[in-house]
Amino acid sequence: METYRFKETVRTDGTVILSGLPPKKKVEIVVSEKAACSEETRKWLKDIRSRHKFANMSKAEILEKLRKTRDIVWAERHEN
Repeated sequence: METYRFKETVRTDGTVILSGLPPKKKVEIVVSEKAACSEETRKWLKDIRSRHKFANMSKAEILEKLRKTRDIVWAERHEN
């Protein structure tokens, strides 16, 4: 199953035009309305970002750490 993601603004008449979908294929379209975060959620995210060990790391550093963790877990579960 292929996944296509679109971020489009709905026109005033309630329509959206999408292009780039596979021709003559049956597709499922799911619409999720982006809602604003609650104040409680914003506070929680701010708290997490202030103390999480990934907060001050670059994307590359985070990915490297995750890869190492993945390798350690794989070795623990499947190596022998």
